[in-house]
Amino acid sequence: MAFSYKEWKVLDIIKFICIVLFMYGHFVFLTIASPTLSIAKTEGLLFVLTKAFRFLGQFAYFMPLLTGCILRAGIGKVKNQNPNLKIRNIVFNGIILIVIGFLMNMITFGIMKAFSWNILQTIAVSCLLTVIIFKLFGEIGLILASFLILLFSSYIAQLFSQYNSYYFVGIFIGNTTKFIFWPILPWASFVFIGFLLAHYYIKSKNSTYYKYSVFSISVICILIAFLRGEVIQPIYKDFVFAPFIIQPALGYLLIAIGLFCILLLLLNEFEENIKLRKYGIINSFSKGILWIYIVQMILIYKMRTISWRIIPGFSEKVTSNVIVMKYLILYCGLFIMVLLVSWLVGYLCIRFLQEKRFIIILRKVQK
Repeated sequence: MAFSYKEWKVLDIIKFICIVLFMYGHFVFLTIASPTLSIAKTEGLLFVLTKAFRFLGQFAYFMPLLTGCILRAGIGKVKNQNPNLKIRNIVFNGIILIVIGFLMNMITFGIMKAFSWNILQTIAVSCLLTVIIFKLFGEIGLILASFLILLFSSYIAQLFSQYNSYYFVGIFIGNTTKFIFWPILPWASFVFIGFLLAHYYIKSKNSTYYKYSVFSISVICILIAFLRGEVIQPIYKDFVFAPFIIQPALGYLLIAIGLFCILLLLLNEFEENIKLRKYGIINSFSKGILWIYIVQMILIYKMRTISWRIIPGFSEKVTSNVIVMKYLILYCGLFIMVLLVSWLVGYLCIRFLQEKRFIIILRKVQK
């Protein structure tokens, strides 16, 4: 089966879901956090809302899985069921993505945090690792690498934790106190798995065997997560971006993989009926996902200091129903504003980047 990424509309929908829930996770944690990124009050309305809906923030874990799917689907045509990958294109795009990530850090957090490590940098490195492993060792190499990273990343992080103050150690195992989020371990494995899901989807032409295999994997992953009691992440009030969020236990990783597989299967079943409007919110979020991510990071982080000034009641215990309703409206209104701004960014990307044929920074890896 040979098709271009543009024909797999399922990924457009998953991109929309991912970026919206990614934004929600950032919005919740950065509005509940104090200027020191701790949670000073646990009785306020905002904390109650966060505790009730915190599981939605875990869908941000879908992003590296989605990236792997996009990487494989974006290759387009295949020869003898094997994609023709050019490392130089991945390296070039990766360097651009890393630079963009550092510029975003500087604008968002200040020049002292310019070299913080976030999901953009990890995606860039992981895509390169995916291509190298796949070219050298094929499908088996990626499967084995994914398994080993998932199984041993937490142990490796513990083993080298005393050295995580060193920058290049931190980017592999994480160090939230130095704003090194989304470490390469374990998140590179998610890119590998996403790549494999898309690869076998293309290779098998979405066969019945593929569907049953992916469904079986999802059930096993979710079952293991429940048996380990690692389903919904706890809240760590001393620092909202706790180490266990960016270096989760195995169960939290597995349940994310399982849910992603189920979502992919369900949407694939209805793909023929999916019709996206050119400037609709789903297509806009999909086509402008990179720039939307950057804008929402800057906007939400800047809103954090404003929200603590204009709505201090969010951190206090509220007993009046009228006040509760007022805060709920304001809370929802702020998030809707972020969504609308993001929609506008996506629209502008389609209007002025896609239609005018300007150079798009994340161009498709071609044969």
